Amino acid sequence: MLFLPVKDVIGYNVVHPELLANPDTYKFVEQIGIKEPSLRDQIYNKILPLYDNGRVIDTDPHFMLFYKYYCECSNAEVEEFIGLIRKCKFLTYYKNGTEYRDSADSMYLPIPELLAYFETKPDTRFIALDKYKERVGLEGEKQLMEFLRDLGIKSNICLLERTIDEYEAKKEIYRNLTVKTNVSGMKFILMVSVK
Repeated sequence: MLFLPVKDVIGYNVVHPELLANPDTYKFVEQIGIKEPSLRDQIYNKILPLYDNGRVIDTDPHFMLFYKYYCECSNAEVEEFIGLIRKCKFLTYYKNGTEYRDSADSMYLPIPELLAYFETKPDTRFIALDKYKERVGLEGEKQLMEFLRDLGIKSNICLLERTIDEYEAKKEIYRNLTVKTNVSGMKFILMVSVK
């Protein structure tokens, strides 16, 4: 099958771009039904397989394709689509001025409360939200936030509470000499209720 060229997507048989520079040729190509592959086809058949083979890939253009498809796909398709891209490492965060990519579930939204909470934990990953806001524009910010939440970006801290028996409480207090613990960058206060 032959398609019109698509920016940032490879792997299709396409009409040579120089031929399309001629307006008459371009019109003819359109008249015979040659068009760009659908966004869904690009994502499902060309982009997602790139994430399966462990190669180093340029994920930068994928964000806008994923976001655009998320915005236009039906509600029935959203859950399946999000499930397919949730673990893909295409979102940007910065560490010491260097850009890195990872999946959404490894990052937090850079909201003031979380920034303050994790101030003493510099390795905490915050998505480069301003970068994405700039890409989608002011009119797309609401859908951007929905997209990021659906992907699993964290916007709050999880606190765990459990009840332990007297023996376990004494053992925990003896071991730590304090009741505070640090688990994956989050400070937890152990609430002890002895039965």
